[in-house]
Amino acid sequence: MSMLDVRSVTSGYGELQILWGLDLVVEKGRLTALVGSNGAGKTTLLRTIMGQITPWEGTVTFEGLDVSRLPAHAKAELGMIMVPEGRQLFSDMTVRENLEMGATPKRARARMDANLTRVFALFPRLEERSKQSAGTMSGGEQQMLAVARGIMAEPKILMIDELSLGLAP
Repeated sequence: MSMLDVRSVTSGYGELQILWGLDLVVEKGRLTALVGSNGAGKTTLLRTIMGQITPWEGTVTFEGLDVSRLPAHAKAELGMIMVPEGRQLFSDMTVRENLEMGATPKRARARMDANLTRVFALFPRLEERSKQSAGTMSGGEQQMLAVARGIMAEPKILMIDELSLGLAP
């Protein structure tokens, strides 16, 4: 059984259809990348999977459960986490406060300290800057923080939109 199964999904914005009967299977323990040109529908697909856009047709199944019509917060509780394009950090809050904001699912809140230890082991730079305002960090550091904030939610699946956006070559 796949972890994520997208079948015949059609969606878009208002009257503008972006996805046309799209199928996607993501197996547990596998890295899956969506590659395409600007405007190809990658972000629309992620938003549809996460419940920010309701699919017009088709189904989104996560671990065998139809989640097509569930709101984003319910999907987060199931372990579906998305790091959005543009980082969407709280720029006036510290690095640590941003990380704590990522631990919104109940299971993650209960293990906040352990998750912070794990994230700081993965990204030592964030521990060094834990008291620094997120808005004063470089683009690469902010992207690191955005990914780490996603990890704080203890995701079963972590979807990252535009991972390399804002990073120096």
